[in-house]
Amino acid sequence: MYAVIDIGSNTIRLSFYRVSRGKIVALMNRKTVAGLVSYIDKDNNLTLEGVNTLIEVLTEHKIILKGLKQKHVYAFATASLRNIANSESVLKRVTEETELAIDLLSEEEEATFGYLGAVQSVTLKEGLYVDIGGGSTELVFFKRNKIIYSCSLGLGSLNAYVKFVSKLIPTKEEEKEIFKYFTSLLKEIPKIPDVNCDDICGVGGTIRASLRIQERLTRLKSNGYTINDLRNILDRKDYMKYITNILKTRPDRIHTITTGLIILNAIATFYDSKRIYISTYGVREGYLQDKILQIQE
Repeated sequence: MYAVIDIGSNTIRLSFYRVSRGKIVALMNRKTVAGLVSYIDKDNNLTLEGVNTLIEVLTEHKIILKGLKQKHVYAFATASLRNIANSESVLKRVTEETELAIDLLSEEEEATFGYLGAVQSVTLKEGLYVDIGGGSTELVFFKRNKIIYSCSLGLGSLNAYVKFVSKLIPTKEEEKEIFKYFTSLLKEIPKIPDVNCDDICGVGGTIRASLRIQERLTRLKSNGYTINDLRNILDRKDYMKYITNILKTRPDRIHTITTGLIILNAIATFYDSKRIYISTYGVREGYLQDKILQIQE
């Protein structure tokens, strides 16, 4: 059995896997909403309170790992620690206090591992991979099962909420601001003429939560939805019904799911995408796959 700790900007997950016939199989996971991005000060440093929160969560995970006598443990951080000014000192203190070696993934590694994980559960030969995290959004353009181009944009569901939203749910004006700002980030990406982006392969908590909302609205199980479905969810004509649907599906994401869906809508609009397929696997599974290959070598 293998254990993976994923330190994100919004959540920290402890996931367990086994390998069966060469394939990674998810067993169970424990999620803690830490909201690390909300502890970043004006100088772009993770505050002492934020560091202590991180250590507290990881210490709890260590207790679980010790109880299970888990040997193979891998931990990594993404934009949560990559984008802060004091990442080196934070990693040093966390490692000293928890005895966990944490891999700080580069933007390219995060995007690549995410794609490699996603294709384990969604079969698309060509399209756009999208992972909306708390502090960043990863894009991978792929064709014939090969990565053509990848990048990381510094806006995710949680820091978009912190940056643009004044109350619990974005107003229509705030939605326009997020959409416009994220579109400006997309315009900085080089044009990828050889990839058809009709299909989006989506991963991450925000996108998975949106599928659950769509299933609740239609009362049908699915592995994805259309862009029109996405826009219908975002329409929010019946505000209380919208809030109720979130509370009955993913109450822990009440403040971030809307900002994440606005980002997804901006991507789909910019690339004229038609449909979103949701993958249950992502960066954790791709990262673990890479670790297992290293062991075998």
